[in-house]
Amino acid sequence: MSPKPTAPDAGPCRLDWDDLRHFLAIARHGTLSGAARALGVRQSTMSRRLAALEARAGAQLLQKTPDGYRPSAAGEAILGPVERIEAEADTVARTITGTDLRLAGSVRITSVETLATLVLMPVLAGFARRYPDIELELLADSRDLDLSRRE
Repeated sequence: MSPKPTAPDAGPCRLDWDDLRHFLAIARHGTLSGAARALGVRQSTMSRRLAALEARAGAQLLQKTPDGYRPSAAGEAILGPVERIEAEADTVARTITGTDLRLAGSVRITSVETLATLVLMPVLAGFARRYPDIELELLADSRDLDLSRRE
């Protein structure tokens, strides 16, 4: 008889980012209900996600205590890396959606001349230095202007 073939080595377990995100929320809030509120899901979803993550990882990541959930030794070991993954995921989301942290565009401000000269100019000078990609246009005029005609 020939020996039975063995299953190929599966390698490290594959973790789901959403499960890690739920783990992180529970670790931060200490309760399933607090984490659920923060993520906009149900408490049962938090419990199910944690159980799925711990089953895939083969380790208990959070311990239930009288004061709430606390990271176990394994949970503490992955807390920092998961927070870095969260930061990188946020960066990817901003890049994909084009929601860059740098503000850019055009802003038009209309004011009476006295207010524009004495108050707005000093404030806008600092604003322009802080946000160089925003083009400021200050119109000192006392006429009534019509926004619908882009005045």
